[in-house]
Amino acid sequence: MNYYIPQTILWLAKDFKFKSQLKGYSYLFKRKFKIGDPSKTFLVEFKFSDEKLKFKLRSNDDFFILRDIFLFESYKLPKFKDDVNEILDCGSHLGSSAVYFKIKYPRAKIICFEPDEESREILKFNLRLNEVNCKVFDCAVSGKDGLMKFKSSKRDSASSKLDEFGEVEVEVKSLENAIRLAGVEKVDVLKLDIEGEEISAIKSLDKNLKKVGCIICENHYEMYDEKVLFKILEKKGFAILEPLPHLKKISKETKYPIIVAEKNEKA
Repeated sequence: MNYYIPQTILWLAKDFKFKSQLKGYSYLFKRKFKIGDPSKTFLVEFKFSDEKLKFKLRSNDDFFILRDIFLFESYKLPKFKDDVNEILDCGSHLGSSAVYFKIKYPRAKIICFEPDEESREILKFNLRLNEVNCKVFDCAVSGKDGLMKFKSSKRDSASSKLDEFGEVEVEVKSLENAIRLAGVEKVDVLKLDIEGEEISAIKSLDKNLKKVGCIICENHYEMYDEKVLFKILEKKGFAILEPLPHLKKISKETKYPIIVAEKNEKA
């Protein structure tokens, strides 16, 4: 979604404080010409709904992640749920999804999983900055427990992932055990953005499957066949929902940029 510059510029002009607008325009210029230090950080202030938000961002792809969540509302569910009490945010990155969920579902308890050390520190900072209280676990989520290699991307931090050629080792939990570790009675919304590990993670669901009501996940179609993911979700008793119209419009690659699946009550 990083090519929607006109919408991004309008968003900056409409919702950002003046100094943050200038920082945003400068960021877009440097990003376009691939100049500057991607690890350099800056603070932005903007409004969303009735909330005034602040975020610390790196000069990599952090700003675009922020935009996807708060401008395009990529994690907006097709229908409003007023009974969301427990949210698992797997792949929490810089905290924008957790803050978004807290605004939408203020009563919800949110548990975050983020294996990248640098992103995790920014995540914690942004949660404090926006007065959002979440428990944060420093592990990745996949299909099995153990230690695995992890590859960080300085320029595209959202692409950091488990990789056999990675530089560091991180702790990994199966999705089944991540839910157990979170210690929740149920998971009303399970958000997955785990860079291609979605299929392995969902396959690992066993005893805790009944706890999960709704799954919302990034469609990493470039890493797997989305139809395979659909079949696994359906086999696990979930029904795939049609994407919201605005998400269809902003995705040039796939009809399902975000996959939303709800537990089939007959399952």
